[in-house]
Amino acid sequence: MAAATSDHLSGLPDDLLRHIISLLSAKEGAATAVLSRRWRPLWRQAGTVNLDTEPYLYPAAYRGNNFPEHRRSAFVGHALAALAACESPRVLSLRLVSEEIEGGAAEERCAGVVDAVLDAPAAARVEELRVRCAVSWLCEHGSCERSSSSGTWRLRLGSLPCAAATLRVLHANDVGVERLGDGDGGVVLPLLEEMRLVKATVSPETLQGVIDAAPRLANLWLERISFRSNDGSRGLALIGYYSRDRCIELDVSRLRSFVNERSLPGRFSLTSPAPDLASADLHFHDHRSYGDKDPNNLTVPMWSCLRHLHGVRVLKLQLDFYAEYIAVDADDADDGVLATFPNLEYLELDAHCKDDHDMATELTVASVLRWCPAIRELRLRLSVADAEGRVNVIYNSKRHMIHHARMMRNSFGQDVQTKIYVDVTNITTSSP
Repeated sequence: MAAATSDHLSGLPDDLLRHIISLLSAKEGAATAVLSRRWRPLWRQAGTVNLDTEPYLYPAAYRGNNFPEHRRSAFVGHALAALAACESPRVLSLRLVSEEIEGGAAEERCAGVVDAVLDAPAAARVEELRVRCAVSWLCEHGSCERSSSSGTWRLRLGSLPCAAATLRVLHANDVGVERLGDGDGGVVLPLLEEMRLVKATVSPETLQGVIDAAPRLANLWLERISFRSNDGSRGLALIGYYSRDRCIELDVSRLRSFVNERSLPGRFSLTSPAPDLASADLHFHDHRSYGDKDPNNLTVPMWSCLRHLHGVRVLKLQLDFYAEYIAVDADDADDGVLATFPNLEYLELDAHCKDDHDMATELTVASVLRWCPAIRELRLRLSVADAEGRVNVIYNSKRHMIHHARMMRNSFGQDVQTKIYVDVTNITTSSP
């Protein structure tokens, strides 16, 4: 009797048990069938197949290709069997882990595994597809970077069976996104609502083509994107390098959520307003910002992107340049470049500042209140590089800045009460 009452899982409804099983790997999910007769059909009805290559690898001590052909074949065979056993696979998750010695061909091998799984007939009705690659390369004395930068596998939406029929959510990392298909008609992605690309390589034309082909696309997440021209040459890399002479433009007018981390270059803009956009999270990356003598080279491209987000309610900005540059622009608003956000209620601003922390905060807060008449909460995080590490000075300045920021809020006479939080981080650096 005690044993029966201790089995809390058996008392749960079948729908909840299916949800729990959907969080397990395909192997673990199938293993639940031995628990009891009631459990036998549940894993087949869960609708989720989670695949992981890690259990098929040689031990970490093995030097060389730890995912050889016979183990890849075993994984693919078991993956296809799991897909076929699932009565109606709606969610397919594939985590591909491998490591290769320098000069190996891990990319081609891993790409073959991904393609074999996605080409399975049972995957043709998948609604959510998540492919995560974690392939490492080993040198003689440690880790090294691979020679190719086009991704571990190629995402060919034009040949993906589920793309035109059922695909609603697509998450992919370490991927090269290729053209949609042959011919002028391209491919239609009628149901795609959410797309997340991480550490991906894509041409601006291809990315825009995906957006145009997906009339329901509302959530777009871009992280560590490397743009390439259609001829394969690197036109713009958004990780540590960009060309000021090239502008990347996207038309994303249907979006409701836009996240871009460690990707946005100086010349990135949206070509049309996004009236339904409720939240945006953007990182404007420029490793040369400190040496740039003209703030407009950094802020004007930023405003050209932000001006199309005027209806956003939640905005998070990470700027790899000085917050004072924004204030400089705010004092010169007659050029028509600046954006206003009449609906913005919450803003997180993460930026650098110079030695005069008080002035940076006062100017930045004053500018934000000018752009955002309805703002209710402002969180300002400033990073200060200080060669002497004067932490006490930073602390005193922080209290002083909060006081002045609140005084400025009151001086604007706004009806909306704004909560203002200021956080200053001291970054100790060594003198050259």
